[in-house]
Amino acid sequence: MTGEGCCRMRSAPWRGHIKNKVIRDRADLAAALDGAENSTQYGSICGLLEAAEEAAEERATLLSWWNGNPQEYAYRSLHEAEAQIHQLLSGPELVAHANDLLVAASVYLKADDLRLRAVADGDSAAVRLRNPLDPAAVATLARAVNEASDEKYAESRGFRNRLIRLTLISAVAVALVMTALAVGTVPLSAEDTGTSGLRTAMSVSLFGAIGALISAVPPLANAAGTWNPFSLPVYQMLLKIVLGPLFAVVGVILLKAGIIPGTRPSLSLADLLVWSVVFGAAQQAVTRSVDSRVAGLVAGDPADATSGPGETAHGQTGPSDRRGRP
Repeated sequence: MTGEGCCRMRSAPWRGHIKNKVIRDRADLAAALDGAENSTQYGSICGLLEAAEEAAEERATLLSWWNGNPQEYAYRSLHEAEAQIHQLLSGPELVAHANDLLVAASVYLKADDLRLRAVADGDSAAVRLRNPLDPAAVATLARAVNEASDEKYAESRGFRNRLIRLTLISAVAVALVMTALAVGTVPLSAEDTGTSGLRTAMSVSLFGAIGALISAVPPLANAAGTWNPFSLPVYQMLLKIVLGPLFAVVGVILLKAGIIPGTRPSLSLADLLVWSVVFGAAQQAVTRSVDSRVAGLVAGDPADATSGPGETAHGQTGPSDRRGRP
């Protein structure tokens, strides 16, 4: 990897976010300890913050992008440091952090979760902090919220990787089909043109991709939520576009073979291209489960749940920033 490419990967948003959070956490730590920098808690928390910084400075590679180990290690270290800071807080500072946690917990935890009930009192319509407020309970709630958040990120990354694998496998299948057409194993030529079967197949593939793109618009447009750290809808659309040509070529072959009832076995190029769009759009029947899974992962946006006093995707400060994700 070139130096310039490495610098671009090092400047990923999460790395800057980690550094900014470490600065603020160190300020919170200094205020909480009030000059008692030699305490055991100080050393433990500083070690976790330094570990988060080191992970953010780790050289980026394709493998680290794929498995996300540096990012996960940085955020989990940061989250544990914040939980320990909560145990040192008291008074208005503890109340402020607890209020942020309640907003975050409404996204990730059930209303009857015992860890939430240890900090909050009241029903879902009128949640209020307990009085007195136990710092240990606040720290436990912070760990629970952060763990749920980290797990959702890990799940989203894993599904992104799965979509990439499926897209690559589909691309290989398209290449194999095109190879069979190129060597003449499977004839696919329009009856009204003198073009080869391979050129016809390329035209069919192109229009199949167009049909897939058209069918991909509604599920992408109707997806709820904006929480999307791994660009899942992009990989979702790429899978559809790669599957479109495969469905189009196979569908046209079946059409010309007369296997599909009620259709003519021999068709002009214009007819084949129209059918290619239809077959390309038909991949939606297979990828509907992918749409449902992506919709579930991008819904429940932390930024939506913490708008107003919290941090949104537009850069204000608040609970979603406290959860430690860009």
